[in-house]
Amino acid sequence: MAVSVAPHGDLRSSRGVRIAAVCGILWPLLAIGRLFLTGELDRPDWTGTTSNIVAFYESSTFDAVFLAGVGMVALAYLLLLVFVSKVSALVEIDKEGAPWLAKSILAVAVVGVGFTMGYLATFTAAVFWASHGGLGVDGYLALHGLSYASYGLALVSDLLLGVVLGGAIVTTRLFPPWLGWAMILTGVAEGIAWFMTPDIWNAASGLPYLWVLIAAVVMLTRPEKYTGA
Repeated sequence: MAVSVAPHGDLRSSRGVRIAAVCGILWPLLAIGRLFLTGELDRPDWTGTTSNIVAFYESSTFDAVFLAGVGMVALAYLLLLVFVSKVSALVEIDKEGAPWLAKSILAVAVVGVGFTMGYLATFTAAVFWASHGGLGVDGYLALHGLSYASYGLALVSDLLLGVVLGGAIVTTRLFPPWLGWAMILTGVAEGIAWFMTPDIWNAASGLPYLWVLIAAVVMLTRPEKYTGA
């Protein structure tokens, strides 16, 4: 194994691996769980009619339950950055890795989280104003459009992250190579999905949750293998 492994007695380093792994596990759980609190499961996509879009926001409520869901997804993506930071550090010290590759992984992840926060912020703004005096039709449509535009850009960043992270895994074998290939193929699928229907968007963008979850579980069950960074 190419990774430099710290002594087994280095509990601090081992604890860091476990923290990163738990962050990777919590990311999909929190990100998906929030859907049941924010009302997004009933939210029209960008192909929805004007009347359906406006009706959705006007019937939404900016309350503690909604805010809990928003908080969950915001926390989820901050935890994802912790996990990706650990993986990128491992790639950087691997003899088959390279600093530019590690920095690329982290940079793409940061950009993707930024777009996700843009999606979240515009969606939250529309719900907020619906409960505080309301907006005109154009206001709801503008925020709705900006939200899904951010979603589309996040899909592109997911594509890039899947390619660079998957490529790093295939090269360094930090995780099972098949997992790296799965990430790369998912990135390709997301690129194709960008030109397809909303259902295909959602399906493609959901696969990275599974791959990160698997990688995090591998890391959690074998922390001694990842204590080099």
